[in-house]
Amino acid sequence: MAELNRRDDYADRRRQWRQHATAKPRECIAGYRRRRHKKSWHPARATYKIGLIRRYRGRLLGVAMILLIAQLQWGWLPDAIHAIPKVVPAVIPMARAEWSGLSDSVKATAEGQFRLAVVQALGAGGAALALAYTARTYRLSYRGQVTDRFSKALERLGAQEPYIRVGAVHALEQILYDAPDQAGPAAQVLASFVRERSTVTDDDDIRLDDRSTPDDVQIALTTMTRINIRSTWPLDLSGLSLPGADFHRADLSGVRLCECRLTSANFYFARLAEADLTRVQCEGAVFDQADLEGAVLDGADLSKSRFRDADLAGAFMGDVYLQWAHFERARIVKAFLGNAKAEHALFDDADLRGARLADAKLRGTRFRGARLDGADLDNADLHKADLYCAKGLTLEQVVAARPTSWTMLPQAIGRNPRVIKRILEVEAEQGMGESRRIGFNEIARRVGIAVSGE
Repeated sequence: MAELNRRDDYADRRRQWRQHATAKPRECIAGYRRRRHKKSWHPARATYKIGLIRRYRGRLLGVAMILLIAQLQWGWLPDAIHAIPKVVPAVIPMARAEWSGLSDSVKATAEGQFRLAVVQALGAGGAALALAYTARTYRLSYRGQVTDRFSKALERLGAQEPYIRVGAVHALEQILYDAPDQAGPAAQVLASFVRERSTVTDDDDIRLDDRSTPDDVQIALTTMTRINIRSTWPLDLSGLSLPGADFHRADLSGVRLCECRLTSANFYFARLAEADLTRVQCEGAVFDQADLEGAVLDGADLSKSRFRDADLAGAFMGDVYLQWAHFERARIVKAFLGNAKAEHALFDDADLRGARLADAKLRGTRFRGARLDGADLDNADLHKADLYCAKGLTLEQVVAARPTSWTMLPQAIGRNPRVIKRILEVEAEQGMGESRRIGFNEIARRVGIAVSGE
């Protein structure tokens, strides 16, 4: 009977083994253990290992090159190799020489602490890897969101409704703040948008004073020229019509504004250092406290413009139109104003030291309190110019210029015989003998100079 029971039990276990073997081949039945075959060498395994070596051979070669360069450059590789036997015992307590002399309890405690430290280090490394992966995933997701916002803003820029275009410009502005790496493409898009809607037309009969810059274009200009956004990309706004544009506190350093129409534009406190404003039309514009150091204004129309407290040091202003312009307290040190048309301009308290005003038209121009130390006035037209209170004006400067009897000069210079002779020469060339200022002939006689026509 017992023998039969054992046989039945054995049969049941074999049946259970077949069921479990088909469902879960890796599980074993109580009392039975699967036979584990010893892994033998197989060509496929060797090929797989060779493939791994080939796959990572670039990295292995890179590590080898780094070690070789370090050895050639600093020569610390042998020292590092010799230091390994000293470093390993300091990190692993079981490798120390005094380990064999410790008691079993101390060894067990040290081994436990070492295992705990290893587990903690591995956990910290895993956490760092997880954080790095999470950060990378976040960056990719955020970049996708920025790209989606950028695409939607581009679609809305072509809308017919002005308010939709304004919203698109604001969206691009927010992209500039949120994603500085996308500032270049966004700025290029805004520049193209401004150029498309502000190109100068050939109709010269339209009065620019009756037109103004559209709101969407103005917002785009403000966005592109913000001081805290403006980057190093080259901004070219040449040939645009932007009458009445507001560039208050804008960063236009190095920007090209050649042949732009900027009538009555506002450049108050703007940065225009090294900017190119060749042949720009800025009649009635405001440049108060603007930075124009090193700017190029060749052939520009700046008549009736204001440059109070502006910095024009080293600016190039050849053939520029400055009629009725205001330069009170402006810094125009070593600037070039050759052949400038500056009739009736005001340079009160301006700093013109070292400025070049050769062949400039300075009729009716006022220089009260202006500093003219070392200024070049060769052949400058000083008819009715006010130089009475100018500082640093010398006799040689006046003689080199073209003064007339109507030029207001300091008394010490105006009564000098050389100056009087120069005045008579200039007036004789211009045929101004009959329109000479009253009293000048008397002054000439007092210094012993005979005046023709008396």
